[in-house]
Amino acid sequence: MKAAAAALGMIMLTLPAVTAPGPALALGGVGVLLVLGSVTGRLGRLPWIGTAAAATAVVLSVIGHPGAVSLAAGGLLILGYVILLDWPQPAERGVAWRWLRQQAPAGLAGLIATGAVLASLAVSPPASPWIVLAGLASVVAAYLVALPRQPRAPR
Repeated sequence: MKAAAAALGMIMLTLPAVTAPGPALALGGVGVLLVLGSVTGRLGRLPWIGTAAAATAVVLSVIGHPGAVSLAAGGLLILGYVILLDWPQPAERGVAWRWLRQQAPAGLAGLIATGAVLASLAVSPPASPWIVLAGLASVVAAYLVALPRQPRAPR
């Protein structure tokens, strides 16, 4: 899973770097080093390395001004990268699948929120307020699904 996290990390940095100006590519190089550090050796145990790599991708997106679809894809790549960095090591088969099922609500919420934002950006400004309300409702529903639930007390 570390290889998959590294691949997602590299792609998450490549998307905004395509539209970034020349001097900002140095920041992309720093991001690549952070991604490699997050999946290898002792640096991979530091919790802030992966977060710094994801933040680098966000800063590159701000500098480069990519389109809405590229931003949405970048957001999903960042979500996948951060989730895969948290993969249990060493993972037994049952533990890994249980962990993956626990991450499904966050992934689903990310997909729903991304779809809602893309849909709202695709609608022309004089759109129906019902469409805007439906988009807001879907975002709220996605976050409610992603919230952790308190375990019930045994009776």
